[in-house]
Amino acid sequence: MIKTIKLFAVGLGLFAFASLAQAATLSLSPASKNATIGDTFTVTVNLDTQGSAIDGVDIKYLNYNPYFLQLQDADPSEAGTQVSAGGLMPSTLTNTANTIAGNISFSQITNTGSHYTGSGVLATLTFKALVAGTARVTFDYMSGKTTDSNVASNGNDILTSVTDGQYIIAYPSVTPGGTPGGTPGGTPGSAPTLTGRLIKYPNNPTVYLLQNGTRYALSSWGIYLSNFRGVPIAILNDSEAYPDGETLKYGSSTLLKAVGNPAVFLILSDLTKHGFTTSEEFFRFGYRFDLVEEVSQEELARYTLSTVTRLSYHPTNTFIKYPGDPTVYRMQAGSRRGITSWPLYTTYADPKYILTVERTSFTYPDGPLLNYPDGSIIRAESNPTVYLIQSNKRQ
Repeated sequence: MIKTIKLFAVGLGLFAFASLAQAATLSLSPASKNATIGDTFTVTVNLDTQGSAIDGVDIKYLNYNPYFLQLQDADPSEAGTQVSAGGLMPSTLTNTANTIAGNISFSQITNTGSHYTGSGVLATLTFKALVAGTARVTFDYMSGKTTDSNVASNGNDILTSVTDGQYIIAYPSVTPGGTPGGTPGGTPGSAPTLTGRLIKYPNNPTVYLLQNGTRYALSSWGIYLSNFRGVPIAILNDSEAYPDGETLKYGSSTLLKAVGNPAVFLILSDLTKHGFTTSEEFFRFGYRFDLVEEVSQEELARYTLSTVTRLSYHPTNTFIKYPGDPTVYRMQAGSRRGITSWPLYTTYADPKYILTVERTSFTYPDGPLLNYPDGSIIRAESNPTVYLIQSNKRQ
């Protein structure tokens, strides 16, 4: 039968203070580490009873900053988030994590009539590095206090010291994609206008942009998401044929890399490609690696290299917001256009494409509020009439 030890009656103040002859430690290993954004790494919680026979351990709490670190769930089959329990003692009574507050509660005990003496891994934590900076992982512990982290031995708390962790998270290196020379900064410019209808045929998966009587094929789903997300696709009869134009490219603001090549490029408003030369440039503009589309070398070669050597603006079709401000803006020719509703935003892009940037670094003039894109089908909540948006007008 599993015993209930006095360790877990801390709320009643039943602990005695540790005698001078008894001591135990809790420590994190590694206590320091360098990581880069996107890295996943493990940290072990180590127990050393220093020769004392113990009844159990209670960690309340182990704290981390969820802004810098994302705790990975060791057991997705269970509700909530857990860490990986070690096997020093047979019974794990508590194993929970609050991933919003950033704290972990863990307790493990011996069976009735038995004790544990020795050292080893009590639990293993797996973190993902999210943001550059210094991430600390710390025990709640104060000598003589019995409502925080404790090691129990015959009713005494014998924990005498803890070793916290400090992890330095850096920007990952970005392989330069540009070439020397060119113009620092450049100008925002305007992206080519893609107006018209999206169409496809019943037995053909290809989607086309129908513009001025010519159809332009979209070669991938990524191009649809880049240029037309949310725009409905009309299915035409096979008899309604149109001449073919050039295959469409990825649109302005898209991040691209070629298969097998780490160099990352940003498609600018004029549809040239800008190669990032430093990781600081990439992350300062709010970009993330999960937004990078991997394409063939042939697809990437369709874009000429921009003469811009140092980026100074977000290109057209970039969606930005500022910390502490819920407003989302769409960039267009160097101006920011406010978006008045969430349904309006979702006709343009997935929420993951919103970049959070510092207001002090990126101040843009306000343009007119954003409208629904061409091809959208809308109606008022209280009116059954349905309208098609075409040439910025409802029809």
